[in-house]
Amino acid sequence: MDEYEFESLADFEAALAGMGGAQFKRHSDALAPLIVPGSQRWVVYRVLEERRG
Repeated sequence: MDEYEFESLADFEAALAGMGGAQFKRHSDALAPLIVPGSQRWVVYRVLEERRG
């Protein structure tokens, strides 16, 4: 489980804005089909290792 603490709402919003960068696009595209839009709760059922090859 990941848990993060921020000093302020502004710090949290800045972190979220930073995740819009190009370096995160591949990751967010891979997660998109697994997320229910607007949901605040995520459940990880299993973790699969990426095969490179």
